[in-house]
Amino acid sequence: MAAPATQMATAPANEGTGTAQQGQVQTVVVVQQAAPVAQKPPSPTRFAYGYYAIAIGIWHCVMTFTWGILSGAEGGWGALFMFCGFVPSLGTIIWMIMDASTKCCGKDADTVTICGCACANAKWVMAVPMAIFAFLRVILYAVMLGHFATWLSDAGYDEDIDEVFWIVLFYACWDDGPIITLALDYWYIYGKNDDNGVMGTHRNPLRCVIAQASVMFVASWSLLVVVLESAGASDVWAWVMHGCISAAVLLYAIFCAFTGVVNGNTVITSCSRMVWLGLAVAGGIGVIAVVIWFISEAGSIGVLSYLALYFYSAFSVPGVFAAAQFKVADPANNMATNNAV
Repeated sequence: MAAPATQMATAPANEGTGTAQQGQVQTVVVVQQAAPVAQKPPSPTRFAYGYYAIAIGIWHCVMTFTWGILSGAEGGWGALFMFCGFVPSLGTIIWMIMDASTKCCGKDADTVTICGCACANAKWVMAVPMAIFAFLRVILYAVMLGHFATWLSDAGYDEDIDEVFWIVLFYACWDDGPIITLALDYWYIYGKNDDNGVMGTHRNPLRCVIAQASVMFVASWSLLVVVLESAGASDVWAWVMHGCISAAVLLYAIFCAFTGVVNGNTVITSCSRMVWLGLAVAGGIGVIAVVIWFISEAGSIGVLSYLALYFYSAFSVPGVFAAAQFKVADPANNMATNNAV
């Protein structure tokens, strides 16, 4: 708070009334209280994003090593794997560290502080490079799909092109989906100064629900299209179950977004909240079902399998948590907030 300003004024001496008595000098001190400076409220901790980001960081550490080895391939493949594989994975790790530094180095600061340095335009520094990394990954999988289709056609396996398409789509969604999510998250945070972002759950959990359900929906059903050709639904019942839950969550989220059922972190009726709670419970059951199925099929699993399960859960657990954060709107409270001076 700024120090109060002090002003002194001296009143003129009394002239007297014909006597020898001199007037006394009076000093008036006026203290002007400075207006309090508004403090920036601290940004809440996004626990769902933290759970998600750790898994993405582990994944891209592995992929950075993998694409780095493949970058030694001959011809144009080496350049493709370097600039569309290695660079985006390494860049994603670096930019996630930079994002974390804004929380620890610039806590409660009015400006965005990245790695201890004030950033004049964080939107271009944080969000745009992540969008470029996501676009480079799209180029990678588009080129790979085109070459796979050409090789299969030349070998006379035209009927297998559809299957290869779904496999590439699954892996692209699994790998590039989080990069796209991070790019959108950073755009909201650094481009629009929205501390909720996409993966936050305190102001607008619907964004987190839609982001997670979209990735899981595409990944689940693109994989099931391939698997169900050689296996029955009973053999992959857990994946079918989770795919159906993801579809239901995504459809209801889109319905709420376009009909005004959800406003921020509130819903208009208690019935809508009960639906969201039911979907959150169903999503949690879906994750548990896949884990049980995986363990029962694999028998004994090692450390890498546990990491794979953690990575899989990171595509669902934040969305499940976000779906349970909706509250019923209080009209009286909203009116008081809107009419506050």
